[in-house]
Amino acid sequence: MLKRLHILFVVAILLTTAAYGQNLPYACQGSVERYWVKGYNGQSLFSWRITDPAGNDIPAAAIKPVNAGSDTVAITWNFPNIKGGVYTMHIKEQTPWGCVGEEYTQDIVVNTPNLYVPISSFANTSNGLVNLCKGGTYELEVQLKDGKRTILNSLSKWTDLSEAFSVKRVISSAGTFAVQVVDDLSSCSFDTVKVVSRDLPVVSLGDDITICQNAPATVTPTVSSGNIYSWSINGEVVSTASTFIADRAPVELILSVSDQYGCVGSDTLDVKLCDVSGIRIPSAFTPNGDGFNDRWTIPDLDAKYSVTEFEVEVLNRWGKQVWKYSRGAYDGTKMWDGKDMKGTALPVDSYHYIIKFNYNGATFVKKGAVTILL
Repeated sequence: MLKRLHILFVVAILLTTAAYGQNLPYACQGSVERYWVKGYNGQSLFSWRITDPAGNDIPAAAIKPVNAGSDTVAITWNFPNIKGGVYTMHIKEQTPWGCVGEEYTQDIVVNTPNLYVPISSFANTSNGLVNLCKGGTYELEVQLKDGKRTILNSLSKWTDLSEAFSVKRVISSAGTFAVQVVDDLSSCSFDTVKVVSRDLPVVSLGDDITICQNAPATVTPTVSSGNIYSWSINGEVVSTASTFIADRAPVELILSVSDQYGCVGSDTLDVKLCDVSGIRIPSAFTPNGDGFNDRWTIPDLDAKYSVTEFEVEVLNRWGKQVWKYSRGAYDGTKMWDGKDMKGTALPVDSYHYIIKFNYNGATFVKKGAVTILL
């Protein structure tokens, strides 16, 4: 017996194309769609073939039966030399008694891509991948090549999401993300983007350091990857070298290192100012004219510290002032040479001193005794 087959395409109900002026189902190149037919009491066998706009059969491998009777098939609309246009499905039914029905045909529009899925920023991509820095997010955005066309959100979809379509999507994990997009002329495309998670560079500046104003220190970081360095203090970039000379304190020093994927790792180092309260003040000197220790100097102020408002008062054992220094800045070549204010050499004895100075905005006072030896 001959029976005309009744074919029901799910997409034909949902999607139509105005581009061809008729109610035809359509598919996007690159997509996999299911189609089904209703035959004799669910016991028939069906054969499927599809011809392209030129009348040539598409590869049989593109048509995969979903069940034993082949009343449902999955068609992969992505095979060599696929072209956009009207394709025709040819289906025949065979009953359990060997009866073969007349061929049923159904046209379907296959749209090849004229939309694409670009990444919202190309600055952080390479080799067609999105490099997602660990712990970060990335925004994918669907855009039309033709700015005069409009994306139909109601018919477009991210294939892994069930909620309403949006042209922008923020991702926070690795994976392959696929989108099917339909525009206002019923043209559609299917595209994917692969997102790879990238580790951040591991940056270590070591332990916090203490420096003195006249003795800077070199900071050499340990970095796992990346070669773009940015050293900053108080939000200001102060160097892009691979090492840093710390010559000011107290500050918080931050190093950020970027790798080839744009991922950034960082570390912080506290640079502390050394404590001037512990400076060493010599307790004796020998002003005998031999060129050694002829002046009472403070070596730490020459080597480490830069002080201001420096003053010295020297008193004899009876409390009388015998020498005074009030030049503002410390100058070791002008320090006490064992003579009084009139230039007369003072006898061997112990003398009391009072030293005042300003360091990093704070005033310090040092008191003690110094002995003249010959």
